Amino acid sequence: MKKIAMIGIILFSGLMICPTIITEAVEKDNNVSEDPQTQSYIENVFSDLNDTDKVLEMPNGGFLYGEATVINPDGSSVHYNSATDSNSKTVLEAKSSLKEQAATGNLKYE
Repeated sequence: MKKIAMIGIILFSGLMICPTIITEAVEKDNNVSEDPQTQSYIENVFSDLNDTDKVLEMPNGGFLYGEATVINPDGSSVHYNSATDSNSKTVLEAKSSLKEQAATGNLKYE
């Protein structure tokens, strides 16, 4: 009985001597589209445009405002015009699209 009591006293005193470690979890908001850096990036992409201006999302990323002719490596060319292309969207729609990409983790900061 003395042996059990002695072991109990040693274990109890060991617990009293060991420092208590307090851990806390910080909740992270996974809503990336509300992230200030993301918001700033999206606003800067269209900083010179109005929300009603038409832009065209390019096949290799980014948005075109206005006209451009892209010459491919094989020598062929493609002409783009954000004002007349049926795939054009307003700047407001493009911002919304970028926010959705940010929320899914597919937004590339370029």
